[in-house]
Amino acid sequence: MAIGSVIGFFSYLSLVARIGPPRAAYVTVVSPIIALAASTFLEAYAWTPLAILGVPLILAGNFVIFAPGLPQVIRMPLLRWRLIR
Repeated sequence: MAIGSVIGFFSYLSLVARIGPPRAAYVTVVSPIIALAASTFLEAYAWTPLAILGVPLILAGNFVIFAPGLPQVIRMPLLRWRLIR
């Protein structure tokens, strides 16, 4: 278990070095999708309607943050809240 934590920590730090801390923080939002996928295969997780709805919402949120050339309507509040550069 400790080895997995060490690998995950260093992977995250290398991601921070590549894309910067603000953007790397949004990648952690994808963790529930990875956990759902792992639970599905390893623990026979039964998907609920909320889980099914949540996956596209998480992916859409990451797309909005990482998409180049965001429309000003989306970009300005994110800049104001210091969520993007």
